[in-house]
Amino acid sequence: MYLKQQYRCKTLVFTAFTFMQMLLLGYLLTIDFVSAILFGVVFGIPVSFLCQSILQSQLSLNTRSAIAMTAVGGFGMLLACLLEIGPLGLNGLVDMCQAISSNSSLFSLDWVWKRFMLTPWTYMGMVMGCNLGMWLLDNPENSRTESNLKRFMLYGSCNVGMFLGMFLFEHIAMSLTVYTNFSNSPLLMVSMMLSGMLFGMLLFLSIASRTLELNRWPEIHSGCQSQV
Repeated sequence: MYLKQQYRCKTLVFTAFTFMQMLLLGYLLTIDFVSAILFGVVFGIPVSFLCQSILQSQLSLNTRSAIAMTAVGGFGMLLACLLEIGPLGLNGLVDMCQAISSNSSLFSLDWVWKRFMLTPWTYMGMVMGCNLGMWLLDNPENSRTESNLKRFMLYGSCNVGMFLGMFLFEHIAMSLTVYTNFSNSPLLMVSMMLSGMLFGMLLFLSIASRTLELNRWPEIHSGCQSQV
């Protein structure tokens, strides 16, 4: 009963992060507080409830874990982006990303380095947010007995999947913008980046779990097993 209540409290935290993420996205798209609030109300509330429904559903723990980490990681990424690029907003960021993508090969060291150096704190915010999400999902009692190998593989797989998924989906978004002249490329880019983070972490979590011959998210999250 205690573990179930604890998990429900955690889902509320992740739901709040999702809503704040939508507020930040609205502001970065428009650089206007009123528009950010309207965006948060129109999109943030339904997306937040969707996040909460998924976290309290019977879906696999890998799926729910990836959703939770994307909620916190996306918030960290957008908050750091706001502090880093300020009044330029996402329109300015998209222009800079397009310039880099057009001059460098996908996933080349030069491309990765330029992307990182363009907005280093944005990436750091994403990494810290996702790892905070993983930490929030941890069951402290079981984490003391969990093997270091399992923890290393699962935490490492999340970070690798997050980066690769985000970079790949961002490149797809940039390509769509260039070839289709999509009018709202900042929204497309951020949506694709968040989707890439989610699917990348989910894929690599699944690979790591199977490698460790586990059917579910391992014991470090076993406190969530009884939440539904």
